[in-house]
Amino acid sequence: RTKLLGVATMSLGALYKDEKRAEDTVTDIYNFAKATKYESPGILKSLVQISTVVDDAYQQRSLMAGIADIGTLLNLGEEQIQRALVNIQQAFSAGHVETRDLKELILDLPGLKGDELKLNMAQLAGIAGKNREETLKKLNEAVTKKQIGPKALVSALNKTILQQTGKAKLGDYAEQMGNTLEGVLSNLKSGLGDFFGLANLEKWPAMMQLKTI
Repeated sequence: RTKLLGVATMSLGALYKDEKRAEDTVTDIYNFAKATKYESPGILKSLVQISTVVDDAYQQRSLMAGIADIGTLLNLGEEQIQRALVNIQQAFSAGHVETRDLKELILDLPGLKGDELKLNMAQLAGIAGKNREETLKKLNEAVTKKQIGPKALVSALNKTILQQTGKAKLGDYAEQMGNTLEGVLSNLKSGLGDFFGLANLEKWPAMMQLKTI
């Protein structure tokens, strides 16, 4: 694991052209995995790979918090989480959501309400039909035509997770269940916004604790 983290730091350092940012990113990833049940080398590698295509720190942490929530809610195994992360990475690498990625993501996250995820994606992409069925049909057509960006997928995924957990903020469910997200939140002091509709993250108890470290 130490070797993996060292290689990851070097790789991200070359990509970001900023060694400090690379170290902070890898540290966050490791602390995130350590604070949840997802600490295997495979999960760590997938999270590092996500960081190579999702270069905005706030998006990275929002995605991690959402994955922690859904993994905890659905009691998913490491292999399922790893495959889901790979699907998300592929969407960012391609610059759009593929039909295959969306289908596999829903299959890899059993218990996630697939239709709700799709409807949330449609709403975020400005797609609307006369009814639920027509909206889903229009979304599928847009995905087939490669018209849906990866950020809409992640935003919709996080929105669906919040709906299913009944929480106001990403990470609350995992934290409630004992899988604290202190590592994920360690660098949220910069670049905060409401990209995924989150608010008042600095009021999280975990964030307050980190300010004293």
